[in-house]
Amino acid sequence: MSKIALISCTSRKKAYKCPARELYWESPRFRLAYALAKLVANKIFILSAKHGLVPEDRVIEPYNETMIGKSARERREWGDMVLVDCQ
Repeated sequence: MSKIALISCTSRKKAYKCPARELYWESPRFRLAYALAKLVANKIFILSAKHGLVPEDRVIEPYNETMIGKSARERREWGDMVLVDCQ
């Protein structure tokens, strides 16, 4: 049975295109969450404010987007996108 861990994205990112787990590595909070996720799960995904549900090895560009300031409709659409990606 697969165990999946979801980790929140962070505002601190590398300045270049790279796998998602590396992109967020600048954040101590992300590094801790990732280490814990590796202990309990065999699949890790990152919840990105811009991209939704991101496999840890997907290569993405750095971005500057947060959920703060998004309207209720935008947050609902983001949540719907994440739910679809979970299936």
